[in-house]
Amino acid sequence: MISEKKISVIVPVYNSKKYLNRCVESIINQSYLNLEILLVNDGSTDGSELICDEWSKKDLRVNVIHQKNRGVSAARNNGINVASGDYISFIDSDDFINQDMFKCIIEKMEHDRSDIGVCNFNIINNDKCSLGILNKPNSRFDLALVDEFHDSVGGYLWNKIYSKDLIKNHFLEEKISMMEDLYFNLSLCENMNVKYSFIDSPLYNYNIYPNSISHNKKIDNLSLFITLKYIIDFFKKKNEYDLVYKYEARYIVEYGYYNYIFNGNDDYKLINKDLLNNINYFIKEDKLLNKHISFLLKIKIFLIIYLNPLYIFIKKMKSE
Repeated sequence: MISEKKISVIVPVYNSKKYLNRCVESIINQSYLNLEILLVNDGSTDGSELICDEWSKKDLRVNVIHQKNRGVSAARNNGINVASGDYISFIDSDDFINQDMFKCIIEKMEHDRSDIGVCNFNIINNDKCSLGILNKPNSRFDLALVDEFHDSVGGYLWNKIYSKDLIKNHFLEEKISMMEDLYFNLSLCENMNVKYSFIDSPLYNYNIYPNSISHNKKIDNLSLFITLKYIIDFFKKKNEYDLVYKYEARYIVEYGYYNYIFNGNDDYKLINKDLLNNINYFIKEDKLLNKHISFLLKIKIFLIIYLNPLYIFIKKMKSE
């Protein structure tokens, strides 16, 4: 029996005129009918805002929220604030979903009595289509989030449905612009064991376009730093030290290899101090021998350790 509970579908919209109609059509044509569709227009300037208003006239389930351009996290938070459904789903405006996505996930969630439902997805890049999740994810939601890419449920929001009770006091961090969805998902696991259901069928279609919301983000190294530090602290609290070492290694590589050695950006003085502390810690404690740190990461850290003094010497010579 199909649940009668309402799903609030939050769609952040920013200059996605080319794909927006297909996205909204895939939502309103769902076999699961009890929907509240929240189109959050984040200051679009290409006519997407007009398309949103037209959809609100065609279907009474569609509500439009117009806001000044504040970013995708602010748009999603605005949607969470006004959502009245028992469940919440996030769909990107340049993607589309299969007709039975909501029905399949909700039925699975209610059968399992789970907090989150997750489905597999297709990655569509031009004419090529590949499966997003290749192997069965870990049974623990926090571990399934941070596993290697094809074994992971993914840190993103769009292939998941959440119980409103689970996320009613949680919002996305608007100060970070990369990996903010992973940060959000992991934060749900801080004080409780989140039960999730997984459907292997690819019910979501994730499209890669040059100007899409998800794929046109500038590399924000500080956001990556904040999220990686959060992941490290999260697993320290859980005494999961193999994961702590793994993400400390990634931290060293991301912010040593790219920011410190090659950029030398003074804005990263605090990061650089942390970086050096982490390098010294890894050497002293022989953490490079840890089996959970990939061989490639070990090679990069090794290069950082030995290139770092050379970089400082060259920089000093140039300044004289």
